[in-house]
Amino acid sequence: MLAERRPEVLFATKAAVDTAVDAIANLEQSLQTLGVEQVDVAYVHNIGSRDVDRVLAEDGALAGLREAQRRGLTRFVGVTGHNWPQQTVGVIEAAPLDVVMLAMNYADRYTYDLEDAARPLAVDRGVGVVAMKVFGGATGMQYDRPLPAALDDTGAADYPAATRYALGLAGLATAVIGTGSLQELEQNVAMARGCAHGPVFAEASSAAEAAGAGLIQAGRLLADHWGEHFGPR
Repeated sequence: MLAERRPEVLFATKAAVDTAVDAIANLEQSLQTLGVEQVDVAYVHNIGSRDVDRVLAEDGALAGLREAQRRGLTRFVGVTGHNWPQQTVGVIEAAPLDVVMLAMNYADRYTYDLEDAARPLAVDRGVGVVAMKVFGGATGMQYDRPLPAALDDTGAADYPAATRYALGLAGLATAVIGTGSLQELEQNVAMARGCAHGPVFAEASSAAEAAGAGLIQAGRLLADHWGEHFGPR
């Protein structure tokens, strides 16, 4: 049981809801499922597809998670952003957040560019930044069973470069890399250790200069291939 190793694990959960009542109920269900009394981070999920005005209301999802934080059910509160960067930017500007988790990889920077639209603003405001969808997310965004990452579907599956790219983004706290098997977990650990040799990009704003031309071109081709796979931009 994970609960038995609680001090060693950072627990995070997310709720794709707009209201405080639903956010608290979702978090309480997650705590029950995990078998713990507190998570480390609770997110309002996929803010680009949410009713932002509702989320930010006095009885909105963020207020609900702040209430849960006061009750000791979560240490930190945040939002996740996949698409429509201005939705994420608006929430960062309007609400006191602890952390944001953004879809950032070397292809989707050409489609959604959350790393330049939302990441610097979060860093300036002292909000923790987590990268997700480092490999583009599951193929077809299907998560009901383990599937290869979108990167695997392209013939350009340079996972180490994708990992170094994400970890090299300025102001990043960590990157979430999904695993569907023990083999993938071992590969990801090895890649993370390999990143000690240095990121692909020192700064996202100077990506084209700092990265090899091959990775830049691969990112553009991937962006064309994937299209708006997280939703409208």
